[in-house]
Parts: sequence; C-alpha cells; structure tokens
Amino acid sequence: MAPMGRQWFSLTDRSPAKLAAGVRNAAPVLNEFIDQQLEKYALPPTASALIGFSQGAMMVLFTGLRRPVAPRAILALSGALVDPDTLQAEMKNHAPVLLGHGGADQVVPAFLSRDAEAALKAASIPVQTILSPQLGHSIDDVILGAGIAFLQKAFGA
Repeated sequence: MAPMGRQWFSLTDRSPAKLAAGVRNAAPVLNEFIDQQLEKYALPPTASALIGFSQGAMMVLFTGLRRPVAPRAILALSGALVDPDTLQAEMKNHAPVLLGHGGADQVVPAFLSRDAEAALKAASIPVQTILSPQLGHSIDDVILGAGIAFLQKAFGA
C-alpha cells in the first residue's frame, strides 16, 4: 500500500484498534532507533526533534509524547493522533507539537489533525496547527516554512 515509501504497520485495516496496535508494535523500534542515534552522535535526549509524514506523523506523535525525556519539538505532517484516549494516562512529557496538514488531503483527511489538536490541548501540550487549504497529501512551502520556524524556536536559533 506504499508504492513510493515505507510503512510502520499495515494499513489494510484502518480501524482505530488496528492503528493503535500498529503504533504500539512499532514504537519500540522507533524508540530504539532514536536512542541509537543519540548515542551515535553523543547527544543528550533533549537535543532531538521528531518529524514524521503521514504514518510517520502518527508514529512521532505517539512515541514522542511517551518518551521519558521530551524531544525539543515534534512535527507531525499529514498524520493523525492514534489512540488519543490513552494519551493523558501514558504521556511522559509535554513536548511542543506542530501539526501541518493539507486541507485537500484525500489519504489522511485534515479533520484528523484538528482532532489531534483538540486532544493535545486537552492534555496541556503546546500545539500549533498549520493548514494549507488547497494541498493534498503532501508538504508545501507554507508548511515547510512553519516547520523551519518551529524548529528554530525550539532550538533557540
């Protein structure tokens, strides 16, 4: 189902339960990769930012907020917050989040970022949302520019 990319988990069944099982199964792999990269470059956990697109956005939102040490920023582009009902009980940090989404996305509908924004705000997570009205399942200059500014602010540049 991903002819030009890779998948963290199958999307043949997009029910909330299957998506939750998918991110939960893949999260340890992502956490291990993040930890390996931090060690490889001799960086503290606070020197990281997590960025994901589509299914990757689902992964960074799920995993990033459950890491013991907050990344400086989480950028979730054209994705969704999977298993939002467990977020407040399981989250371990309040990393700032940028949600970017195309308003014309037919793969992952933009309302999923709006739902994520509401759930993140309810959990007292700082969140900023950028919607690009005519954009499909992609990233444009508006979202890219917002992401750059978000990272500059997070890293004090």
